[in-house]
Amino acid sequence: MSRVISKLKNRVFDRLIFEYRDLQPSFSEQRSEEYHKIFETRPISMPKRKSLELHMLVCEKDFLRSFWALKSFFYYSRLPATLVIQNDGSLSSEQLNRYQDHFPGCIINTDNDDAIEKALIGYPMCQFFLKHHVISKKLFHPLLLSKSEYLIVMDSDILWFNRSKVIQKCVRKVLPFYVDGGPGAYVRNQ
Repeated sequence: MSRVISKLKNRVFDRLIFEYRDLQPSFSEQRSEEYHKIFETRPISMPKRKSLELHMLVCEKDFLRSFWALKSFFYYSRLPATLVIQNDGSLSSEQLNRYQDHFPGCIINTDNDDAIEKALIGYPMCQFFLKHHVISKKLFHPLLLSKSEYLIVMDSDILWFNRSKVIQKCVRKVLPFYVDGGPGAYVRNQ
């Protein structure tokens, strides 16, 4: 894993994977093979206890990015988080199986909007948001479906190159945190 990350890190990761290109990568490109090497890395087993969950909303076009984000996060953080993938509805069964192969024990949420809508009875604006904006799955689903004491919600366009002692401290002390997209932060503001 570290060898693959180091190789791509030296090239500034092609401006964080396809930044100046169409978001749909052309897999016939010569360098696309390097991006797919993430699938050659070892699986990361999810812990049995569920005191910490990492939630990620994923769509088909961000499938490859999500693997880089997740593998780099688990590699550097070493946090015992259970991965919860929220399928936006566009992921294929092959892609869902790949999550199961690389993150054994992960939870994949698909077709659960009805349960969320029922939980939001009495909140008409929240129900409207749920029906009309896919991004609502990033907000409501983790909060209403989580079974853990602590929850991390992460985007698929984040790459980790170092361990974050601050995040580990927040998780250990059960303190909330937010990773800003400012200069020198882990998140790149698009």
